[in-house]
Amino acid sequence: MGEHEQHNQPPSRMRRIGAEVADLPRQGLESVAKASWWGVQRLSAPMRRDRRGMALLLAMMAIAVMSVSVVEFAYQTRVNVFVAANARDDLKAFYLARSGMNLGVLLLDFQFDLERDPLIGRFMRRSNFQLYPLVNLLLTPFQSGRLDTPIGGIDLGDSGARGFGGFHGSFELSIEPEEGKVNINRFNEQSLDQATMTQLCILMQGEQHDDLFETDSLDSAYKVNRNQLIGNIVDWVDGNTTRALLNDFCIPEGEGSGDESTPYSRYDADYEVKNAKMTTLEELRMVHGFNDLLYERFSESFTVYPIDKINLNLANFYVIQSLLCSNVAGVSPDNWPCRDPNVAFQVLYLSLALDGVREFFANPLNLLFYYMQSGNAPAPLDGAKKGQTVAYLNTRQLLNYINTFKNNPIQLQQFIAYSPTARVLLGPEMIAQLAVNVPQLIIDFDTRSLLRRVTTQSPKVFKIVATGTYGNTTKTLVSVVDFSRPDRRFLYYREF
Repeated sequence: MGEHEQHNQPPSRMRRIGAEVADLPRQGLESVAKASWWGVQRLSAPMRRDRRGMALLLAMMAIAVMSVSVVEFAYQTRVNVFVAANARDDLKAFYLARSGMNLGVLLLDFQFDLERDPLIGRFMRRSNFQLYPLVNLLLTPFQSGRLDTPIGGIDLGDSGARGFGGFHGSFELSIEPEEGKVNINRFNEQSLDQATMTQLCILMQGEQHDDLFETDSLDSAYKVNRNQLIGNIVDWVDGNTTRALLNDFCIPEGEGSGDESTPYSRYDADYEVKNAKMTTLEELRMVHGFNDLLYERFSESFTVYPIDKINLNLANFYVIQSLLCSNVAGVSPDNWPCRDPNVAFQVLYLSLALDGVREFFANPLNLLFYYMQSGNAPAPLDGAKKGQTVAYLNTRQLLNYINTFKNNPIQLQQFIAYSPTARVLLGPEMIAQLAVNVPQLIIDFDTRSLLRRVTTQSPKVFKIVATGTYGNTTKTLVSVVDFSRPDRRFLYYREF
């Protein structure tokens, strides 16, 4: 019989059975039931020689199908258990973070309620006492029922307190005011705020930032100088479509000097200029030329929220330096005294000392240890009041401190030593020698202009970050809340 004839022959009964077995479903209890019913029907037929071993084959097939089904069922059950556990942990972590967020908002509400209180409100406003730096200390009982302090270790458990909720997991909370930073969204206003522009330019002009603009590690295609970068920031925020070109003194030159979208289309960016206020500070990363190194250096000096004046109790070194440089007596749009190295060095030392003042008062332990060791000693700084708990009770104290440092090199050196920026820029050896090597400080400031740009009032806009942890799951909630009105506003909210 030829090959063609063999292929055309009807298959034997055994071959048909094999084909049917091959087509059987391989998993599921329903498949097992069908296979068993099929086997019973086949076995009930009259026995022939070609069915020998069929019972064993069917038994093996049923066991195999059932084993696959059982393994699959066990696997899916295990997966579902883990999915359910992860969903449970995720939900608990979220509500732990939300609890922290709500407690943070409650704490800030309490702060402003105290300031409006007819009995103690005046004291709160005069003392400028703030609750938010104590947030982690004050919220400890909500987790553990314990109030641990660096001194004495007070334990509320001894008085019967057992905490709140008796839950597992934990949450962390941080509250950071946005005042004390330069508001770059002011460039969205109808008329360009030249004072903010000048301060922003001076903030970036320092020699300590040269490495960010001259490094060879940057792609030359995306490399920009300081004025180009500031112009790109203005273009991103303002409402027009023409590029802002700035001269050496950060003054816009003319109107309408090209399309703002040119740098983005030239380098194949998949987005265009926003021409609106920034929603978050992270949008700076999208501005042409603003790389991660620049963001890391300047992000703590900028804000995108409605801040009009610089809060002296919160401003860092770079903001203070730019503020002083832009208000040196004799400054004008086409004259920056800080371009003179002698003036720049004097402003540098004053800014470091004022940064040290802020850092000294920001740590409550510094004041505590000072008064514990000194007994009836006067205020830790000439121009400050004895017992004050913040660096500045009013804006006039800024002028008092400047005069103190101009006339007292010893106190200048003492407070420069508290500045974290000084330890980076000068080093411990140079800081130790400042009392004898500091240049004579003879510069004067436009006090009227300087005081008009600053404030010491309680901050009103806060960034709250709450992180909840349960098991191996972490959820973080971020919000920015404006307390400038009794009905507080959430300016930003995100969870991840």
